[in-house]
Amino acid sequence: MVGPDLTDGIWDNGGTPAEIHQTISEGLLDRGMPPWNEVLGPKKITAVVAYIMSKHRKSGPVVAEPGALRAAWSAGMDEVPLLSGDQPPLVANASLQLPAGYVMESLCVAFAGRELLLYDLEVGQFQSVWTDARLLRNRIRIRSYTLEGNEAVHGFAADDPLTLLSNGRREHPASIQCLGYDRLADGVRIRTVMSFSGRSLEGEETLRLVRSGTVRQLVRTIAWQEVPDDAVLEFRSGIPANPGAAAPQLKAEIGRAEGAIEKGIWTIRLVPERKSRAVRATMVHPLSSIRDEAVAVAKPADAPRNEDPLDRGSLIRPGYRAIKYSLPRLSSGEDRVMPYALATDPKTGRLYVASGKLGEVFVLSDPTDDGRAARMENFGAGLFADSFGMLHDGESLLVMHRRNITRLRDTDGDGQADRFDRVAVLPQSPDPNAYDFAYGLVRDKEGSLIVSFAPYGSLDIPGSGGVARLIPRGGVLALDEVSYGIRNGVGWSAGPEGELFFTDNQGEWVASSRLSHLVPGTFYGFPHPQQPQHKDKPKGPATIWIPYSWGKSINGVIYDSTGGKFGPFDC
Repeated sequence: MVGPDLTDGIWDNGGTPAEIHQTISEGLLDRGMPPWNEVLGPKKITAVVAYIMSKHRKSGPVVAEPGALRAAWSAGMDEVPLLSGDQPPLVANASLQLPAGYVMESLCVAFAGRELLLYDLEVGQFQSVWTDARLLRNRIRIRSYTLEGNEAVHGFAADDPLTLLSNGRREHPASIQCLGYDRLADGVRIRTVMSFSGRSLEGEETLRLVRSGTVRQLVRTIAWQEVPDDAVLEFRSGIPANPGAAAPQLKAEIGRAEGAIEKGIWTIRLVPERKSRAVRATMVHPLSSIRDEAVAVAKPADAPRNEDPLDRGSLIRPGYRAIKYSLPRLSSGEDRVMPYALATDPKTGRLYVASGKLGEVFVLSDPTDDGRAARMENFGAGLFADSFGMLHDGESLLVMHRRNITRLRDTDGDGQADRFDRVAVLPQSPDPNAYDFAYGLVRDKEGSLIVSFAPYGSLDIPGSGGVARLIPRGGVLALDEVSYGIRNGVGWSAGPEGELFFTDNQGEWVASSRLSHLVPGTFYGFPHPQQPQHKDKPKGPATIWIPYSWGKSINGVIYDSTGGKFGPFDC
């Protein structure tokens, strides 16, 4: 294997002693490098760092104690900037590490006043209210979000949160699935479906923080449709200890709602309206521990605009003139946009960018079409980990992120998405350190979505180390394997006739990266030791080999169908 040049000035993961020490200790699984901490130990790793620095810098090695190196690096966290006070809150659908240490697949609602509502998507229950909340992103382990703050009011979750009572029988849901969510001016609306034997019920829960006089109130509205004629619903919620707060209130809006509190559990009997078979009720929780005043949150600074984006000689080549767009920055001065995936609206030509820095989705606004007045605007208004695939169908934006494919829509025309539909659930681990990246998100000739999974995660995932097609099965989109033997199929493109092409990276099994044509049932050469059953399949074709000196890890590609509008090399 040919490794990177450690004597040049290019450092993909940072070139300070602390950064090099972190890289060696913890490894880079997404780049194929294992962690060496347990093998070498801190003392030997420090010696390796000193050797690398001695080769790189004429001034000699820079050596520090391992503890100091780790402490310096561990402080490298970026805070997710909140939206301003006059905008709806940020809604994040991402795995979140809590102060207690465990990771939750959450839907959290972060307000400008640093208040945060935490909802557990895995169990389908609202959990707690936080104050002084901050969402942080580790600069090296950028797949992990961390929540810091004060869990001011907790204990809303309860056992058996929803049961169906019918003909004297009590039935618990066999499964709970989130269908999507909607951003509101003061909260979020979460849409779910619960499956019972022989029937499914769709409903929604709205979580809002509103002001009433000098206190905040948590307002929860639950609503269910198509409830069977002979059935009622029983909803259970915890009543958190909140000294000084008034008692919670219940109000029926459709049908009837009767509640009783016993041993800290609020049991509410929901009787649907006979004609509409719907029921809706609102619970109001006064929150004495929530501040009335909003905390001022600094907005991130934009990149300076003292250069003409067209007046850059280094961006001009024969037949082409590129525009370098100014990017928004974090308070640290770093670029806020780290492109992971791009998508273009085929109707308007607008460009969408998924950023890996904080997990945001931006849209490029360039009203003069020359870069001079261009801005990157936050379209997603949320956080999406591992967004390596996006697709715009002319009506809405599909974003593939960890464990999900979500459809983003701007229904009110304010420039930010407010409706998020869960198109598919991907069988990835909630562990942010699991190496089961998903790539692709293109459509084949039949219109099915195509995805690929890295081979180092769970081999139970169809398409792990290969390609899978999302097809309808049992009311959901299921994965069917298509092709095999791919390490990291990161760059995907569809030709004008629906043929698909992808790029894969080089390694010890192949000398150079390549662009390949996707042919179902074939094997593309990556010899995963735990997947020997694929090696005798027909070999998949390579369309173009990329010389190693040109590019060591080939990424995204796009099919040029402009008919000569994109430069002089029309095919």
